[in-house]
Amino acid sequence: MRCQRGQAALEAIGVGLAIAALLGAAVAHAARRAAGDERVASAVRAASAAPRPATTLTEAVRALPAGLAVGGAGPVAVAEQLLALGVREEPPGSDGGPLVLAITDGHAEPWCADFVSYAYWKAGQPVTGGLSGGWRIAGALTLRRWFLDRGRWTFRAQAQPQPGDTVYFTWDHVGLVRRVIGADLETIEGNSSHRVRLKTYRNWRQDARIDGFGRR
Repeated sequence: MRCQRGQAALEAIGVGLAIAALLGAAVAHAARRAAGDERVASAVRAASAAPRPATTLTEAVRALPAGLAVGGAGPVAVAEQLLALGVREEPPGSDGGPLVLAITDGHAEPWCADFVSYAYWKAGQPVTGGLSGGWRIAGALTLRRWFLDRGRWTFRAQAQPQPGDTVYFTWDHVGLVRRVIGADLETIEGNSSHRVRLKTYRNWRQDARIDGFGRR
């Protein structure tokens, strides 16, 4: 009889230990879940508190250092601001993204001529007769023709480019002249590898890719 009672006691202890183990596992699981929930909640709170990325050029320009206000000092200054903002397509190759679409007035299209038009417009020197109420010429060749028709075009061989001039390249692309340094031409171009880029053309007068220049 004593053996039976001892066996029953041992079984009871075993059951108790099993229940305790199950309870411990359940408590540990609940603790881990609560910790995970808190981490998620913490991440949500942090994301809510973080400043939003700029969604328009106006918002982005406001975030630039003092002295870089659009329209401050001619089209080159505007182009430099867009360069400083790191304007690029999102995703690359889409001709889109919030800052690019601000330059193109909402049109997903090859945007080098839009970029030049935008710089002139924001500098208070808009082209005329284009899209978006007149200020936006969307095609590189069309922008070249705009200067030709008004007698404001000079071919490369005779050109003396100045900051703010439009440069047309033979692969149907345009940019803004930033400066000329000796034999080198420095430009700021939109839609160059899907973004705004600063570029240098060495010995530019001998560069057959450069067709000529328009002056606003």
